[in-house]
Amino acid sequence: MTDTQLIERVLKSIKPSDVFGDDWKKDYLRYSKLIHPDTCNHPKASDAMAVINDYKDLIVNGRLYADDCGAFKLFEDRIEYEITDANRVLLRKSFENFKKLVALKDPASKHFRKYLPDSMVWTSTKLTIKLTHRTVLLTHNKIEQVHVNWIFSRMFEFVLWLRQIGFSHMGLNPTSIGVIPETHGIVILSFYHLTPLYKKASTISAKYKMWYPSTLFTKKKAEHDVDLELCKKIAIYLLGDRSAAGTKLKREKDVNQDVLTFLITKHDNTTEDYELYREILRKNFDTKKFYELKL
Repeated sequence: MTDTQLIERVLKSIKPSDVFGDDWKKDYLRYSKLIHPDTCNHPKASDAMAVINDYKDLIVNGRLYADDCGAFKLFEDRIEYEITDANRVLLRKSFENFKKLVALKDPASKHFRKYLPDSMVWTSTKLTIKLTHRTVLLTHNKIEQVHVNWIFSRMFEFVLWLRQIGFSHMGLNPTSIGVIPETHGIVILSFYHLTPLYKKASTISAKYKMWYPSTLFTKKKAEHDVDLELCKKIAIYLLGDRSAAGTKLKREKDVNQDVLTFLITKHDNTTEDYELYREILRKNFDTKKFYELKL
């Protein structure tokens, strides 16, 4: 492979495995010698070297995030939490709730298995969430309307399924959901607050307390509308309003106002609500077109 071929390959890549083989350390050393800007005169050598250095850092250290259980690391194929006295109970709850969901064998549950991680592995020191595809967390991202449309559709479908099997997730937020850019899929990454419908809501995601419907704090029960309202807040957040109130997005040219009106209007999380949303999309967008998401 020439330096030019390698540089083109690196700059077209989206993840470490697009560049490195099984022995990434050997590949990294070999590629560094070939395209390091001190020895390579190619005009894009510095850019390519920066990419493989970033991939090396991702493989070794992961990307650092934090959620209800504190810090965790996102790698290309997994998420890792260090188990501590402070997070053990909540992490264990997420692990046990995940096992409940994957144990369901009805046709709908088999379909929605793709919205869940590949597996979760619990050891004495670590919880590892294994991922089938490269996954990008929604947190810290602003995404184009056409992509928010389908992300929200997937979230809506997921919470309708949860309602069907008698649960409310109770903790959906930008850090608990990942998007798979290449397949237009989503994956729900944590289940800390999963609660049977109409039972007492004992925990919520404190950081996103203001996103929950006010009725939760008066009734203190996991009702069917909570998840949908949280999903709507996530969609507004992705459109660029970090408060998730939606007010900042009114009259924004790059935000479809019909979709925004749906997102800021109260709904009951029913199939009829979902069909209303899909009709809004059909009216305003080419829903059969595949829009490439570059994240």
